[in-house]
Amino acid sequence: MKLATDITILGASVAGAATALHLADLGIPSIIFDKSSEPKNKACGEGLSPIGVRELQRLGLAPGGTELPAYSLDAYRIHSPKGSWRQRVAEIPFRDTAGAVSGVGIERQDLQNALWSRLREHSLVTLLPGSPIKSVRSEGECYVTSSEAAQVRSRFIVLADGAHSKNSDRLGIPRKRIAGRARYGFSTHVSCSDTGFSHAVEVLLDRQFQAFLTPVGCRRANISVLGPRQTIGSLAHQGQRSAFLEQVGERFGVRLAHCADEEIFVTGPIGRFRRDPINGRALVVGDALEQLDPVGGMGMTFALASAAHAAQSLSRAGDEVESLACYRHDVERLARLLRGFTNLSYLSLARRPELPFHVPRRLASAVASSAHRAFSPGVPVGFSQLFLWCLGAFE
Repeated sequence: MKLATDITILGASVAGAATALHLADLGIPSIIFDKSSEPKNKACGEGLSPIGVRELQRLGLAPGGTELPAYSLDAYRIHSPKGSWRQRVAEIPFRDTAGAVSGVGIERQDLQNALWSRLREHSLVTLLPGSPIKSVRSEGECYVTSSEAAQVRSRFIVLADGAHSKNSDRLGIPRKRIAGRARYGFSTHVSCSDTGFSHAVEVLLDRQFQAFLTPVGCRRANISVLGPRQTIGSLAHQGQRSAFLEQVGERFGVRLAHCADEEIFVTGPIGRFRRDPINGRALVVGDALEQLDPVGGMGMTFALASAAHAAQSLSRAGDEVESLACYRHDVERLARLLRGFTNLSYLSLARRPELPFHVPRRLASAVASSAHRAFSPGVPVGFSQLFLWCLGAFE
């Protein structure tokens, strides 16, 4: 089957699906490929910042309703390794500056299901599930995408096929290697056997790993872990899991239980590359562009927000490729804010074992300031400012 359209989207995960829906709301048709026949779950922290919540609302999806269950969140609570830090817990609020929108914990599978339901309902979106891409190439001012189901010719293409984005490589889109140790991660769901969860994302920094507990319901939470490959392989193993959950639950003040039928999703290496957001008439969104704290809670926010920026740029492009340049500026500004917040709040501390392992007293307030700016897109701020705030926080 041969088809033609203005825009082809490769990948119908959060970033790709959101791009298609934003385009449809702007009256622009698209064809979207996905290799899976149904929405597919993967390793994820399952947290959404206020930016992500606002983007969902723009798509007509209200987190916390019957269509999309969610659990309100209003802070990060960062716990130090036992007995090794001066300040045992640092709490960083992340309501927006007006205090109107909080973050939410939301199961990725529920979000995926809701997005696919909207894709199938919208007359301007053609969803081709179960269609792994066989080839993608540029021909003059067009792109030709082929799968078993269809061959599609389009003027523009959006790459939303994940961090390993083979299609970006096929099109020769440049990527920059990110310095640092390779990190791996896993995520699963746990239940709380006593009083229920708070309304905070609990973060435990350890010398060997970082653990994140994100409530997605009163007694149900996502637990995600980042660390070196060997550590993650050991902790994800069934024999080590009970002791690990007991240890983490003790630090967070709750008793955690993991059901045997809960699937465990492993991912890695994480965040090794950053791709160019624009290449000719091709735009890169979500994890395909850059993995931003994928199991710590910024991945879905970045996917939704970068999708919105991509759709806006494409709506203004017409026949002028130069009109896409605004996407580079907008998405880099967004990435700097989210990248800055996660690096300044905990990842920089975990990556620097040679530093004294403690949280200075002024770090919480400094990161809270950067958090407010990261979660409130109307407030301009640069990465250099965030970096200086971080340096100023250390005693």
